[in-house]
Amino acid sequence: MRTKYEPIDVADVFVAGNYPAHTYNPRSGTLLESEITSYLRQRGKCLVISGPSKSGKTVLVEHMLPRKFAVWISGNRLKTIEDVWSAIVDQLDAYTEVSTTESEGSEVGVEASVMIGIPDFMQAKLGVRPAFDKSATISGRHLRSAASTVLEYLAHTPVPIVLDDFHYIEDEDLRKEVTLVVKELILKTHVVLIAVPHVAFDPVRDSPDMNGRVWGVKVEPWEVGELAEIATDGFRVLNLLDDGGKLGGKLAEASLGAPFIMQQLCQDLVWANGTYKSRESTQPLSAPGSWPTFFRTVADRHIPGIFEKLRQGPPTRGQERVSRLLKDGRKTDSYGAILLGIKALSPKLEYHYSVLANELENYFIDVPKNQPLTSALGHMAEIARKGRGTSDAAFAYKDDRVNVADPFLAFYLQHGSWILPGLDA
Repeated sequence: MRTKYEPIDVADVFVAGNYPAHTYNPRSGTLLESEITSYLRQRGKCLVISGPSKSGKTVLVEHMLPRKFAVWISGNRLKTIEDVWSAIVDQLDAYTEVSTTESEGSEVGVEASVMIGIPDFMQAKLGVRPAFDKSATISGRHLRSAASTVLEYLAHTPVPIVLDDFHYIEDEDLRKEVTLVVKELILKTHVVLIAVPHVAFDPVRDSPDMNGRVWGVKVEPWEVGELAEIATDGFRVLNLLDDGGKLGGKLAEASLGAPFIMQQLCQDLVWANGTYKSRESTQPLSAPGSWPTFFRTVADRHIPGIFEKLRQGPPTRGQERVSRLLKDGRKTDSYGAILLGIKALSPKLEYHYSVLANELENYFIDVPKNQPLTSALGHMAEIARKGRGTSDAAFAYKDDRVNVADPFLAFYLQHGSWILPGLDA
């Protein structure tokens, strides 16, 4: 009897912003997974995964340490040091209220399906977790701190702890306190911090005692060939034919080294072909009628929320901004000049501010240089920091280096329907 065909949703194959089970690419040429495995074999160190925003850092760690297998904490939820301990207690399902009366509790094992991707030696180590019986009698009870509860639990079963978006902890004193907690935790278990590059080694800077205790792994922007593999795998699952891989290659070239963008572009291209679920029989995939129109549509559909604030710059407080004259006769201000320069320098997303200044020479008669340029860059970085919400800051300027941290911002500048400030008044 023939098995009934069960179609797969396109949105479950090409996944932008979550774990892509069907199109996960281990990037075998980078040895990223083997580096994490090597880290997990040793003790007493903290693993710091750094890389650009939307470069697949979280997906990589989630593949090696799934959320049902490890404790995952988000940096944007941490306001006090107690939040760190409490978050760990909650996810371990441990209890700070202890009774002196003995009672039986059932041990909780890790599901076999969760073990996929986890090194064998870690599976054996974490196959069973201790049980803390919530229904113990009240007599003789006492309260213990969340910190002591966590440390006691981890002494029995060293469940890995992942702190995602470490760079979201802006309060310097709190970040130092968290670093001290990490130092204590790595004596019991593995701790992974995920951060963008410009704050990746703050744990060492904030606590000199962490020297030699930080294992750094850098996630570089993806190569075009690596991104194209996402399309190849996804099209195969959906039973779509990309003749010679030309369409996947075109999308990969436009993705600015970011798998997040590649997943989105693949999803939109398949939808543009009128396909929303996998096909039972192979179907050819067609290119859009106009690539510029396709990319512009995708870009305009995903306008970065911070873009308009970056375009406008900070309040002028009654003073008119200096007008910058372009060689083609248009006029804009320093903020418009910077956005134009970022667009011109793409796909490069990080560089010394002098590189940006030199690029602006190609477009402007009156080029913003030195203090006016660095001042505007600083203002834009502050605007991005304050307006980041629950995501990474889209733009950063630190130590004289420009960092377009959100590749979708660069993608929108390249393909979106935006207008230079000063031209739409």
